[in-house]
Amino acid sequence: MIYVSLAENIDEAIPDKYKEKSKLLKKIIYFFRRKLFLILEKNIEDRKLYVLPNLNKKYIKKLNKIIKVRCVNTVVLSETLRKNNEFIEKISINDINILNGNWIYKYIEENILEAIVNLKNEKMYMQEVSILVNNLKEIDIDNIKNIAKKVRVLNIITAKAGMLKKVEKNIYEEEGILINVNNNYKKSLIKSDIIINEDFSLEELNNYNLPKKACIVNIGKNIKILSKCFEGINVLSFDINIPKRFIKSAMELKDFKSSILYESFIYKRTSIRNIRKEIENDKIMILNLYGQSGMIRKSEYKGLKNMKKIG
Repeated sequence: MIYVSLAENIDEAIPDKYKEKSKLLKKIIYFFRRKLFLILEKNIEDRKLYVLPNLNKKYIKKLNKIIKVRCVNTVVLSETLRKNNEFIEKISINDINILNGNWIYKYIEENILEAIVNLKNEKMYMQEVSILVNNLKEIDIDNIKNIAKKVRVLNIITAKAGMLKKVEKNIYEEEGILINVNNNYKKSLIKSDIIINEDFSLEELNNYNLPKKACIVNIGKNIKILSKCFEGINVLSFDINIPKRFIKSAMELKDFKSSILYESFIYKRTSIRNIRKEIENDKIMILNLYGQSGMIRKSEYKGLKNMKKIG
């Protein structure tokens, strides 16, 4: 795994040992490094950071060579680079995994649900939650089981109801909890307080009748709600705290999104239980949630509650 960022100034593009030198000397060093198309390589604890002076095609070619020669299969990009689709397309020729926060999101889905309920100043056991999922994975089943224990009603909306029958039966036999599995476009979501979209596309989601006042969680998906009647919240991304054990690395990796950074720090192949335990020990908290217009204000959540009572 490597980290890649884009320098914002000369100091960020030259080795640390030259940063205290005169401006003239720094400019000369920067000039010759650019002439040679050198990418700055930094060691941050046990992590490798590559800093591009700019997005010149020769730098991208060199970066691709580094990825290939070092057999890199996972890349973590700074926010500036992550928003640059042309750059992502050019490095994706290596068939690499670019971390985007979706992996860690699955493990803290409950945390996000609890954060939304708290921001609405409501109780979890009073919520009707709907989960939209077609391609069911082990982590999705685990989330369904955990959420079912906490909320008033849990609906699973899917075009593959047969896949959920076993899960539905197990939850009832083990916990005595009923979940509703259906795919009714007109009625499935209409009473939902919170809707969690696991893998529905823009077209699939907008085929459903949506409740006027609800919170829809579309983490990692650039989904715009097309319904003119929808006046709720559309959550697209989130920020979390960085645990103490990773603070030093996080301070060096300044232009990286907190959720993606943390994902990179604990990303591994192990059991769901082990990952959840690690997150619990790190005391991860949801700091902010973001929609299409940026950070969602607390008043917007409370407004949902108030308007729902009136409506």
